[in-house]
Amino acid sequence: MGHSTDIDLLRKRMIAQWTDKSASLLHDNAKAGTAPPPRFIRFAVRPGTETKANLGNARRRVVREGRVWVLVAIPIGEADANAWALVDNVTAIFANWTSLDGALRCGAITTDVVASATHYMIAVKVFYRSSRIEVA
Repeated sequence: MGHSTDIDLLRKRMIAQWTDKSASLLHDNAKAGTAPPPRFIRFAVRPGTETKANLGNARRRVVREGRVWVLVAIPIGEADANAWALVDNVTAIFANWTSLDGALRCGAITTDVVASATHYMIAVKVFYRSSRIEVA
């Protein structure tokens, strides 16, 4: 296990739930040099802290925290309400979401408008936390 478990669950959630065909879903590891489409959603997970507490018998409680980053982009000149509608779709995917095993939970969501010469962009940041018992 590790951060990759959380990243995989969050990525699968986004892929399964993103149904808005008006904006392409791109991933952080997209091929370099590829020009993005006019409207897009760029998905990334940024793991943060990891703490471990020994429980005995080679078991430990591992708590991991991080952020899901989703960049919403529409062409400059298009109504900004269109971007905020896409933001609403993104936040609905992660708002108070918990994985089936209950180990991964999404929490607070914040947004920021990002400066760009070519797009109106909004960064959506979703805090997540996982807590699992692992064997050392």
